[in-house]
Amino acid sequence: MYIPGLGCLKGCLMVLLVLAVAGVALWNFTPLPQYWDNVVGWFDSARDWVNSVFGT
Repeated sequence: MYIPGLGCLKGCLMVLLVLAVAGVALWNFTPLPQYWDNVVGWFDSARDWVNSVFGT
């Protein structure tokens, strides 16, 4: 049975699958988690500084 527009749907799903695999590969095989921890630590330090300055 032929469903019109299914080719586009399959293409979009394939792109999402490739992006998900690329994201997992980047997370597991690069130092990205350590960079993320550094960024989170910086934002925590900035938040603590703002809270100490403005007393909230």
